[in-house]
Amino acid sequence: MKNILAVVLLVMLTPYCGACQNKFEIRSDTILKSITSKFHGLSAIEYIPRTEEWILANDRGHYFKFRNCNNVRDFNRGNLSEDIRTDYYFESVRYDSIRDAYFFSVETDTYTGVYSSIGQLHAPNPRVIIKLPLPSKNKGVEGIALSPSGALWIAAEAGWESGTDIANEIVYFYRYKNPLVDNDQEQPERFKYKIRRYDADAVDKSDRPGGISEILAVDENCLLVLERCYIKQPGGNPNRVFAQIRSVTVNSKTHELEPNDTLNFDFSSVPVVCNVEGMAWGDLQKQTLFVIADDGLGDDYFSDEVDPKTGRASVPTLRNQMIVLKRK
Repeated sequence: MKNILAVVLLVMLTPYCGACQNKFEIRSDTILKSITSKFHGLSAIEYIPRTEEWILANDRGHYFKFRNCNNVRDFNRGNLSEDIRTDYYFESVRYDSIRDAYFFSVETDTYTGVYSSIGQLHAPNPRVIIKLPLPSKNKGVEGIALSPSGALWIAAEAGWESGTDIANEIVYFYRYKNPLVDNDQEQPERFKYKIRRYDADAVDKSDRPGGISEILAVDENCLLVLERCYIKQPGGNPNRVFAQIRSVTVNSKTHELEPNDTLNFDFSSVPVVCNVEGMAWGDLQKQTLFVIADDGLGDDYFSDEVDPKTGRASVPTLRNQMIVLKRK
């Protein structure tokens, strides 16, 4: 076991030179079939290298463990090992293999928060890292990331408290260098990030502040940021999801997250893109990226009718979709 942990640590701490500039391309995607009555609303995904398990969690208190999954079609009933009910509406899940610690963010109609637990995700009385009222309607903490050193990054979907105003394009990410210590021993560092805001293009007023759906660490100095928003379409066409993954470089001197010129992935290249919510690395070498989309908690939220001109589904935004990207 010690040898395995040493190898995992060596791989995780190896710098991924130029990774912030790497582009991704789609390898595969699928609409996941409903496995149980609770297999809806998927918002979080994480891979556990130590046990070779996947965790898919929804925003209504359930999480699901899968084994023997190497591609999108392996996430089926036969490979489901656990279906666990909790009291937490998950938005993101991260696992620290060195410390055997889980971190997760939640969002309800009234509050949002980030928690940690040791040994298992559903451990009783998880430690509260941050908990506060929703900064604005339907905008809580959706993105958390762990760097190889164990530092925890936290990103509110559209900014903290008064920072959600669409006139304010600067929001803040929090970095806890030692997230397992008591909060009174360490205050988080704040890093500026320039978010994409929407006004007339947004389908709903609550979408206008923008949406950071997920963040993911490449190494100590680079993060991937997934942003998405529902966009109106002209001519009465169905609304679509605008989504992109862009990398930022961590500047610890200026406390800024500097956007890189390279757009890592534009989801407009996916034939039908749904409400993408979470992402995780699919291997220790960080060559594949798994992205999960939320179906809105039920099959009644979309239609399978196909537009004969485009060949696309008429309402494509709310499905349990999984997309696998690979490094170019």
